[in-house]
Amino acid sequence: MKRVFAFYLLVCAAYAQSNEPEPEGYSTSMAPEPSPDAMMSSTGMEASSTGMEASSTGMETSIAASSTMMTTGMPMNETTTQAALQTHVITLAATLTNLSVLTTEAALIASVQANIEGSLTDGGNVAVQIKSMKLTVTYDGFSEEINQATADSIIAAMLAMYNDNLLDFSHIVVNGFNHSSVGGRRLSGYSATVITTVPKTVNNDVVSKAKTFSDANNVSAFKAQLISVNTNFSSLSLTMQPVQIKLEVTSTVTGSISTPSTSNIISAVSGSLGGATVTATIESSVAATSTNAPMEDRAPIAPVMTIWAALYAFVMS
Repeated sequence: MKRVFAFYLLVCAAYAQSNEPEPEGYSTSMAPEPSPDAMMSSTGMEASSTGMEASSTGMETSIAASSTMMTTGMPMNETTTQAALQTHVITLAATLTNLSVLTTEAALIASVQANIEGSLTDGGNVAVQIKSMKLTVTYDGFSEEINQATADSIIAAMLAMYNDNLLDFSHIVVNGFNHSSVGGRRLSGYSATVITTVPKTVNNDVVSKAKTFSDANNVSAFKAQLISVNTNFSSLSLTMQPVQIKLEVTSTVTGSISTPSTSNIISAVSGSLGGATVTATIESSVAATSTNAPMEDRAPIAPVMTIWAALYAFVMS
């Protein structure tokens, strides 16, 4: 095609040169008319050239249209907004009397985590942490006639009975009173409710430790330690109520859209803890809305397509 077009240009140049105007006053005979075959050949060539130009123009138009559609048909500033994700902090409090359902700290965390995950309607990542474990036991039978029992004496007896170097006076409270350096408060009634906070350390399995403390509680052991503090306690006839463990767990749920159902969580966790009494509170916060950035990286397509269109038209001409 390029060769045909070049030949056409040469013919046109030759024709133009042969038809230059004659000098003034110069006269010659009329040049013979071109033969019909030559005219047809020239006309066919012009038609072919015109067709080539039309084809090239049409192709350029098509490429330009495609380039425009590619560069402007796509939305350059499209943004996609997702539903806002939420973070939920769940605080669970459970009171257990059936301590046989507890085995280890890891097993307890896994159980609570699985039950919370099963209560979520739209998924999410669940992290569980045991915040505290407290052992509660009540000893009855203290006498007002021999009411020499004080919070300090009972705390001392409990520490001796537990016999664990992780415990100190600060971990035990009797009837709401802490240990005092001035003798402590006397009991105002016939019962001593002792609450022991189980220490939670890196190397200490808090669940196993709580069960050990629970097993250590019995009337004979407790009375023996009381007598070692004050012999007046030898005449007491004491009884003990079942040991309870009060567990507080904090769970953080991330990547969830809707707020978890409190009742579903309570039901699931209570069932896994042998019917424990469970309460739950949920605090939710909404994370920043996730929005895609404008798609400006597609803008450089325009100049690139224009260059390719020009090159293609040149090659095809």
